[in-house]
Amino acid sequence: MTTGIAVLNFGEPATADRAVVEDYLERIFFANMDIEGRPPKRRPASAPARWPNVAPPA
Repeated sequence: MTTGIAVLNFGEPATADRAVVEDYLERIFFANMDIEGRPPKRRPASAPARWPNVAPPA
């Protein structure tokens, strides 16, 4: 019997610092704009606007 472990790293921030997490989420939202049917003409809405229930405004 063989056991294997797969470690996946999707580039999540190492800390829960608000600015770092917002930058991370904005990169994801920008990368997924074509999937969501939005033309990539401009920068997507900021992360806090996209996930208002996850983190309260500063």
